[in-house]
Formats: sequence, C-alpha cells, structure tokens
Amino acid sequence: GTGLLSTPVIEEQLHRLVIEMLGLKSLGPEKAQGGEEKWQQDLSRERNILLVEDDRINQLSTEKMLHQLGYQVDIASNGDEALLKLGRMDFDLVLMDCQLPGMSGFETALEIKRQQQDRIVKSPILALTANVRQGEEARCIAAGMAGYLAKPVQVDDLDVKLRQLLI
Repeated sequence: GTGLLSTPVIEEQLHRLVIEMLGLKSLGPEKAQGGEEKWQQDLSRERNILLVEDDRINQLSTEKMLHQLGYQVDIASNGDEALLKLGRMDFDLVLMDCQLPGMSGFETALEIKRQQQDRIVKSPILALTANVRQGEEARCIAAGMAGYLAKPVQVDDLDVKLRQLLI
C-alpha cells in the first residue's frame, strides 16, 4: 500500500501509517511496567526467539525487553547450546551475541546457516555486539546474519529491528 504524511512528521501519525501499511493491528498504546508507552501488535502467532548470550545480566535485561514486546524467549549461553536448541525446535529469530566463549557468535551463525541451508524456513539471525567499529556490520552479514544491534540494547531499537525481520 501507499500512504501520505505531511511534514513535519508527527511520530504517532508515522507509527499508525506504518502499522496500517504492514497490515498489523495496533491496539493503541498501553502503559508498560516502567510507565513508558508500549505498542501492541497483532501477530498471527506467538513468536519464539532464541537469545544466545553468555552474560547473565545481559540475558536477564534482553529477556525482559523481549517479554515486554510480546515475544517468547529461550536462552542459550553459548554456540553449542544454541545449535542443540535449534536442532530440537524452530525459532522465528535468533539474537546472537558476537563475543561468546568457545565458538564465537560469528562461527555459530555460519554453522546455523549451514545446517539450515536445505530448510524452507530459516531463522534470521540478528547480532548483538558491543563492538560498533566500522566494518562490524559487514562482518555480521558475511557470517549470514541479517544485521546487528549495538549493546547496550535499547528496547525501541530492538522493537524496530525485530519488526523488520519478522514481517
């Protein structure tokens, strides 16, 4: 579809137009636990995300954000555990820390892509990295990832990236 906005663009109008154009149904803003507004979306089914992160504090904060956004979350602490979980269950998306102990996030992403190459449904992989130097996104893409988010992850940035990859 197409839409028209006048300038200056008002955030709420832009959000409603995007929701409408993507065929999502916004239930309007509701207050999340912290008091900030959270937009609900009408997903056709529950979305399962595999979070691959070794740091317990990052696991907890990212898991909380994902739940706040309405996603189901499973956690793997390293690449080997992620591969085991992906072998047992389909995930709509993998959030991958790049700096993992043992097999790095890049190596794990390459192995996931290798294992899923003959499957019709493949899990997109979104990198989480504290390293935002030039060339990092290219390195993520070369490993088969769909992009990256800089740490510390912000809930709004996470929401935007997940919506892009899960539509």
